[in-house]
Amino acid sequence: MTGIAGRVEQTLFTRFAPLIIKHVEAVPPRAAQGLVAEVYQQMRDEFQLVPPVTLHAPVPRLLAAVWGMLRARHSLH
Repeated sequence: MTGIAGRVEQTLFTRFAPLIIKHVEAVPPRAAQGLVAEVYQQMRDEFQLVPPVTLHAPVPRLLAAVWGMLRARHSLH
């Protein structure tokens, strides 16, 4: 996402989401590596990078599975 929408998304993800997350440390987009970085990029390209999904990032294979299910569901509509 670019422009104002991208900035709003980034602000929500990096500033506000961590304030409401109490027991899981999300992987910030700038710190993402490997599978997490790949999934984050796909999310940016095809949907949007959203904290409810990115909460799974500490377990990269779980993040990829959740994203895969969301992509499949989204493509059905």
